[in-house]
Amino acid sequence: HLWNPILREVNNAQVYLQTKGLNLHQCERRLEVLEIFLTENRDSLIELAVTEAKIVCETLEIPTSRPFQRRTPAVPFDEELKRDFCVSVDRMIEEIGGRFLQSRNLVNKFAFLTPANLLDCGYCCNVESFARDIDAEEFSIERLRLLTLVTSADAHERREAQLEGPFELLKFIQKNRLAASLPNIVIMLRIFLTVA
Repeated sequence: HLWNPILREVNNAQVYLQTKGLNLHQCERRLEVLEIFLTENRDSLIELAVTEAKIVCETLEIPTSRPFQRRTPAVPFDEELKRDFCVSVDRMIEEIGGRFLQSRNLVNKFAFLTPANLLDCGYCCNVESFARDIDAEEFSIERLRLLTLVTSADAHERREAQLEGPFELLKFIQKNRLAASLPNIVIMLRIFLTVA
């Protein structure tokens, strides 16, 4: 009763993560949704599972109380079950956060490379940590150049490129032979796509 709704969400996330063509940002977003689901619904899932378990025990005439022991006070069945369920669900949430911490850090470090951010003049691209790979001042100039090049492309070309992620953006740059005009952006996209 506890694992059925949880594993349904985990399976849904797993199927999504195996979708061809996803970028790291989309994967990270889906894992975050799974983590939020588990965190926000933890108590209600546990409460429902305990209620269902008690009904099954009553139906099958399984005793839910233990004999009293002198040294340890008897813990009611539902409280013990809740405690065990909480430990299991909390461990799962912790594992999701821990196992995907590296990808989360990678997404945060390279968030400026998503086309939505890169092409937004109001978005601050922090490229200081990449000072030995690129020229930060030239990168800023190239951003404006890229924005002009993308907006000047015809609607069909923009739609065809579907600038949803860094890979699609690099394909757009390569297809239109813009790499020489945008060397720092190309370097950053290649670094990200190699690491990701």
